[in-house]
Amino acid sequence: MDSTCDADTAIIYDYDNDSNCKIEGYIGLEEWKSEEAVFQALNERHIMTNVISHENLKCTEDLEKYKVIFYVNAQLLDEKDVTGLKSYVEQGGTIVFGPRSG
Repeated sequence: MDSTCDADTAIIYDYDNDSNCKIEGYIGLEEWKSEEAVFQALNERHIMTNVISHENLKCTEDLEKYKVIFYVNAQLLDEKDVTGLKSYVEQGGTIVFGPRSG
């Protein structure tokens, strides 16, 4: 009862980017299949994974606990997002982007 399960990986969920995919008719809901596939692959290998909001990019302390972050659907990034991602990587973190990332 006193044990905890701490995730070493995270998948970033981003409402704006997900909405952008739904607006763009040519991709539709396909982007979710990518995020689900990453989660499923990690889960099948018993790798604990959190799904976090892209708002966590503004506070690098929220990201430091993860060895790897998957940002599958990162089409729209502003300067604050990029700054947070760069800081995370400079501190030794690893980011895996999806094929539609900008």
